[in-house]
Amino acid sequence: MLVSLAYESWGSRRTIVALSVASTMALGAVVEAGNSLAHYCLVPSLLLVVPPSAISSVAAVVAAYAAEVYRRMPSSPGSGLAAGMSPPPAFPRSP
Repeated sequence: MLVSLAYESWGSRRTIVALSVASTMALGAVVEAGNSLAHYCLVPSLLLVVPPSAISSVAAVVAAYAAEVYRRMPSSPGSGLAAGMSPPPAFPRSP
């Protein structure tokens, strides 16, 4: 939800930069804090959830951007290639 609002107001480039900065800062905080995070439960969990969610959000922004840019029929494979970059879902969907 937040990523879609950021994409609408900031555009694709700023949203991708913001997500990349958030991921980098979370990983930097894990590296900087080191072993002192072992005494807490919530902080390491949050710091380790941000990078994967930011990476998958970047893939979603790229897919939306490709769908906007490549609207015509001859260019539609661009959207499929961008969607193919995203990782598969973590949990299989039940029928």
